[in-house]
Amino acid sequence: MGSTITRREALKRAAWILGGTVSAPTILGVLAGCRAEQKTGFTPRTLTPDQRSTVDAIADIIPETETPGARAAGVDQFVDAMLTDYYPAKERDRFLAGLARVDARAQRQHSLPFARLSKEQQTAIVLDLDKAAFTEPPAKAVAGAPKPEVRKTDVPVGPGAGADPREASTPEPDPDDIGRESFFRRMKELTVVGYYTSEIGQNRELRINPWGQYRDIEYKPGTPAWA
Repeated sequence: MGSTITRREALKRAAWILGGTVSAPTILGVLAGCRAEQKTGFTPRTLTPDQRSTVDAIADIIPETETPGARAAGVDQFVDAMLTDYYPAKERDRFLAGLARVDARAQRQHSLPFARLSKEQQTAIVLDLDKAAFTEPPAKAVAGAPKPEVRKTDVPVGPGAGADPREASTPEPDPDDIGRESFFRRMKELTVVGYYTSEIGQNRELRINPWGQYRDIEYKPGTPAWA
């Protein structure tokens, strides 16, 4: 993408898809020229080979259809560049911890890392992550507020005999996987932004309007939208 205006338009499009917001580090990286590219011989600077495989598999939320998907666009390379050059250390560590939780969950449920699960198994986990990510986190208890009364009939249920096997393998979501600041929201953001700033996303999924942003072109059903 040759101009700042084009990058800004890509960010606006991504924000619309994501529900209205894009994080500051992602905006900074895109405006500085970071974009998804499929580079031959690419060597990650932050992601390990296993982490890169997990990112690549999760990024398949934009799959290959009539046009190439996020994998072909090089979204994994975009994520690595963003984490390395534009994300503060604290946010980078939170993202990597989120990747570790995804793999740990896959191991608990299926005894395999996420990247090696079937498409159906991956989709089930991604849908759960997406649901948690777009759920408001529970309100924090106010210091000094009275605690709920515990009656003698309130018997806590433990994880012992009789527990649902699925509940045992899928505990309550980690707080870092719930709400606006969750891992999956950031992963989804990087996937969408990376895809729509790539050559594939701009020129094959979307078509460049030769008249610029101030002129409309008639849209024909069944063809890619105009960027």
